[in-house]
Amino acid sequence: MKEQSVFPRTILVAEDHPVYRTGLVHYLSEHLRETKFSQAEDGLQLIEHLRENDCELILLDLDMPFLGGLEALRVLRAMDLPTQPKVVMVTGHLVDFYLWKSMSYGANGYALKDHTAKEFAEIISLVMSGNLFIDPAIRSQKSDSLFGAVTPIEYCDVTDFTDAEKQLILL
Repeated sequence: MKEQSVFPRTILVAEDHPVYRTGLVHYLSEHLRETKFSQAEDGLQLIEHLRENDCELILLDLDMPFLGGLEALRVLRAMDLPTQPKVVMVTGHLVDFYLWKSMSYGANGYALKDHTAKEFAEIISLVMSGNLFIDPAIRSQKSDSLFGAVTPIEYCDVTDFTDAEKQLILL
């Protein structure tokens, strides 16, 4: 039996490049017709938005002006929100350091920007279902010894990690 996709009612896209931000919202809205989208140009706008609005999932760019993605993630995880949103870091950085920092700060996923809208919809569904998504490109670059071989759009169920692997993620 095929698992049913789980999509959020609300998504906030925090990205400083307007063409990428509006394009991502446009193309994702074609796949997630029932989802309401909001946008933020930087980490400060993201935090302001969360003070006033409920959000189930955030697609958070790593590099933004005024308050970067990692800093914004730390702030939002410390906020007293009715419900903490799921967060997928969206980046062009194929560097383990940013992955580990993102996971240690409470991200639920780490995806490179080169995915199609359909692939992002799959990533969103995986994360909303409680899975941790780590982009296969970064997993295969330097982390094969930690994660093993991968196939496109593969995800990590947190229960798949050994205690030692979980400790590495939380460094």
